Amino acid sequence: MTTFRVDFVRGKDRPRFTGTGRTYTTKRTHDDEQAIRAAYLDVIAKEGNVLPAEHQTGREPFILIVDAYRVLPKSRPKKVLCEEDTFKPDWDNIGKLVSDALNGLAWKDDSQVVKADISKWPRMRGLENDRMVITVIPFGLMNMDEVAEVNPCLS
Repeated sequence: MTTFRVDFVRGKDRPRFTGTGRTYTTKRTHDDEQAIRAAYLDVIAKEGNVLPAEHQTGREPFILIVDAYRVLPKSRPKKVLCEEDTFKPDWDNIGKLVSDALNGLAWKDDSQVVKADISKWPRMRGLENDRMVITVIPFGLMNMDEVAEVNPCLS
C-alpha cells in the first residue's frame, strides 16, 4: 500500500482539438499529472518495496483511494465553518486525473484499477491549503474480508 499527497485538487480537463482535428491534453492537466507522478516517485523511492509497472504482467488488480480536501473560500460568510463540496471539479474527473497520471508507474494501465473510492470531503475553514491524499493498494495486500467485499469470486 502506498499513500502520498499532492497540494492541489483538480480534475482532468476535457481534451482540446486543434484546427486540423487532432486532440491534445491541456498544459494544466499535463502539469498536474507530472506533479502526481513526482509525488508517487518520491514516496516509492523512500518505501522501496513497490513493484514497478515495468515488472508487472498488466493483469494485477489495484484499488485506488483519493481523498480531496478543499479550503472554504474566504468569500463565504464567517458563520459558515464548513459545507459539502458540491462544486467543480467532479469526483470522476479527479479520479481520471490520478489514474491516468499513475499509468506506467503504479500500474501498466488504469484498466487494472478494479475499485476506486474518490471522496470530496466538506470544504472547511482553517485548512492550510487544498490537497489530495492518494492511496494505491495492490489487490494482493488486502485482507480476505476486504477482498470478499470487492470480488466475490475470491471469497
